Amino acid sequence: MGKQKRGVDLTVAVPLPPTNPAAPLPLPAPWSSEGILFSDLERVRLIGSGVSGKVWMVRHKISNKLYALKCILGSWDEDTHRQHCSEIEILRTANSPFIVRCHGFNDNAAGDIELLLEFMDGGSLEGHPIAVEPLLAEVARQVLSALAYLHSRKIVHRDIKPANILIDNHGLFKIADFGLSCMVSPTTMGCKTLCGTISYLGPECFNNSGFYGGFASDTWSFGITLLECYLGYYPFGESVKKNGLMMLAICKKEPPKPPETSIFQFP
Repeated sequence: MGKQKRGVDLTVAVPLPPTNPAAPLPLPAPWSSEGILFSDLERVRLIGSGVSGKVWMVRHKISNKLYALKCILGSWDEDTHRQHCSEIEILRTANSPFIVRCHGFNDNAAGDIELLLEFMDGGSLEGHPIAVEPLLAEVARQVLSALAYLHSRKIVHRDIKPANILIDNHGLFKIADFGLSCMVSPTTMGCKTLCGTISYLGPECFNNSGFYGGFASDTWSFGITLLECYLGYYPFGESVKKNGLMMLAICKKEPPKPPETSIFQFP
């Protein structure tokens, strides 16, 4: 008898906005863990940019230390505003050697949010294949340690992928970008909204019930990330990654497997 395929409804429920939305949360007060004034920061070069903002490498004029400055453009809707508040709070209180550290927050005159972050000069795992298994095991140890820390605090990252695992000059691998993260209820321990990068979402995220286990999804996402680093390509195939077959592949196909040459502990 052949293997039974996983039957998952491929339609995704889109939640309707509340009829009586609550008042927006105020942004946290500006703060700095090291007494750094944002006026003392000099922009050196642009690191990255997107629809919602830009990330700059900046230099502190007094100490000459380098940081990353994440600038999030203003004029947000209520949901985006709440998500920014959540990201700031998570970063402000996070305390793990394997999570990118936040050194401060500022709400500038233009209404933009500025987050002063640890500068990770080694890039990310995106396009960074790792064929050496002991090194791959160390990547797994560090990132899973960070995920265990987040999950112990009821925090779901919701966007684990190679681009969000950064590397510093000491060889540490750290989770970054908490823009989609959320804190789950201790009673339900799950997420109600679908978000993240679709090619790294777990199969349970596509269940049409509108509720899924966020911790399990983070773990799946990192498993796909780790396997992609090992193989040097997206495990389900690059053609799947770039088109609408992703949901079908994630939900219906057999889970991807490591190469036959890998050590027995890898699967």
